[in-house]
Amino acid sequence: MSWLSEPDVEDLSVKNNERYMDWLRRNTSHKAKKSRAFLNHHIEELPREWIDPKNPKGGLKYDLEYRWSSAFFELVCARVLQKLVASIEVEIEKKTKDGTVTQSKPDFTATFPDGLVIVEARSTILDPEGRNTSKDQSDLIEILKA
Repeated sequence: MSWLSEPDVEDLSVKNNERYMDWLRRNTSHKAKKSRAFLNHHIEELPREWIDPKNPKGGLKYDLEYRWSSAFFELVCARVLQKLVASIEVEIEKKTKDGTVTQSKPDFTATFPDGLVIVEARSTILDPEGRNTSKDQSDLIEILKA
């Protein structure tokens, strides 16, 4: 069963300041149909514990509702890693050698046949207008540009 179903009533309208997920649920344009199909397909490929809305952390579906840009970026990162044959484990707790859980957790761990990559997906845009970039992201932006 698809997460985002097709709306029953035709609606091609555009509403100012509408959240992306609200638009997806009601709009019947070609772009909205393709967007729903994209999300439904790729969400189905992710680990169940990440997308499950019963997840105590809210799950990816919840995150897409309330923090669209960063959650969508995480979805894309995870799917790219899966396409590169990695298996994904979501939001694991980092432990020290003595078994103590640390405060920091990555978004997910990607396990490849020859190694492990711990991923903290960070979008370079901090605000909707893209005006403010933190110092730690400036270094990342320079690496990406290079």
